[in-house]
Amino acid sequence: MPLLDRADRQSPWTVEIIAGTIDWQATPEQVARAEAKEEAGVELESLIPIYSYFPSTGSDAGKMHLYLGLCDLSNAGGYYGLEEEGEDIEAFVVSRARAFEMLDEGVLDNGFTMIAMLWLQLHYQDYLQSS
Repeated sequence: MPLLDRADRQSPWTVEIIAGTIDWQATPEQVARAEAKEEAGVELESLIPIYSYFPSTGSDAGKMHLYLGLCDLSNAGGYYGLEEEGEDIEAFVVSRARAFEMLDEGVLDNGFTMIAMLWLQLHYQDYLQSS
């Protein structure tokens, strides 16, 4: 809803990575796995920590935890989300090269997605060499 009234946007829809809110009973890793299933229909095989950070220390004490989730994307894509949470999510897969183009084009314009994609640009070759 916050982006609905933005005059500088063509659409309130955003392209972002999978995300979720941690409740007091869950670990960041548990939330990452649950949200991957809920928002994209994928089972994560493993999680690689990227960063944990405070996105807005001037207004919120909340902490973000970013991960690279390894999974099979051969059947990924579709419509997901929980109605009771007001979610309306279209999950889709793009190549790494296209994702980097989307970052450069400004299509990926929210902080946590930008940070994750910039990390991927810096580190994906190191990760591929160790696999």
